[in-house]
Amino acid sequence: MNAVFDLLGSTLLVERFFGVAVYCLALGYFCNKVAHAGDTRTIDRHLNSYLAVLGIMAFFYIPSPNADLYRWRLLSAGWSDVPFSWVWDNLVLKRATPVGYLLIYICQITGIQGLLPMVCALGFYGNVFHIFKCEARRSGVRARSLSTVLFFFMSTGVFLEVISGVRCMLSFSMALRCAYDEVYREKSFFRHIPVYAAAALLHGASIPLIGIRMVCSLMERKRGPAVMLADLTVIAAALFLGMRYGGYYIDSAVDKAVSYVANDMYSYGWEYLIAVLSLLVMITALWNLHSVYPQVWKDNVSQIRSLIVILLGETALFSEYSIFHRFLTAAMIAAVPVLIRYLDCERGRGRSRSERSMAAMSLVILALACVRGNLCGYKFFVLG
Repeated sequence: MNAVFDLLGSTLLVERFFGVAVYCLALGYFCNKVAHAGDTRTIDRHLNSYLAVLGIMAFFYIPSPNADLYRWRLLSAGWSDVPFSWVWDNLVLKRATPVGYLLIYICQITGIQGLLPMVCALGFYGNVFHIFKCEARRSGVRARSLSTVLFFFMSTGVFLEVISGVRCMLSFSMALRCAYDEVYREKSFFRHIPVYAAAALLHGASIPLIGIRMVCSLMERKRGPAVMLADLTVIAAALFLGMRYGGYYIDSAVDKAVSYVANDMYSYGWEYLIAVLSLLVMITALWNLHSVYPQVWKDNVSQIRSLIVILLGETALFSEYSIFHRFLTAAMIAAVPVLIRYLDCERGRGRSRSERSMAAMSLVILALACVRGNLCGYKFFVLG
């Protein structure tokens, strides 16, 4: 009997079981609510409630010693005792990701341990749910399509990376939300420059996503010559200023990426399996959309083009676990509107098989994430 208790204590099996159970119950509850919502206001309300629940779960998260959040807490333990001038000189002006350090500093000096992961969760999922809310307002969209894609997105267990890794996923969501608004809501690239800059300075991994967005935007059909010329001018100016004054940050991001490629000795087979299954869902949807619904493909080609570039980068860096694993989340965010439109097309023709297949694959992915994936590390209490 003592051996059993020792095993449970060393593996934190009970604590992790309850953490995963709460995550799954919340996911199932809110996906069901969204699926049966009768209007966009109800969908918005359910997504806002889900966001609040995720924020609370993040607040009470207890990180393991190998988590980034745990290391940040140790590193920032003495920051509240030093003057802000020292923080500005040493953590802002001399770092490649000053916004990231500033965010950690502001959260940690409050003395509220759960504030940092909560802010990251609210920021990340707030940006992702913004895309779902915008899709819900689109004419002809079906609530069940939204629910199925929401279930797929949440099944991978990226939640733990969001609240543990602190900065990277938040920066991804900021950049990709801007890209979505520019493609589907006709927002100007110019107005998003401060957000793109903040994302890049929050974590350098978002710089490639911003670069992909800038290149892909040059291939889009603009509303007129004047708009196209204005966008080209803004993008050219942003590139010039970025190279002129942001060379240090870009070089640091490149050096970081190179170091990941050269020294990425860590790998985890179960997360690779989860990633491969997730990629299969996205690639299958893209293939069918192109084959069966060419007009829908054409209407969404701007978003699809960016998604394909990210997926190609994923494939090229398959052996580099850290980069591959992180950019899977970027691909999934970019895929959200495409997957919703694909399921709507299938439903419109009376086909529910694709929806059932995606839901079934998501259930398999969720099971793997809960039992063997990173998600199984989520806990909000420790016994003994």
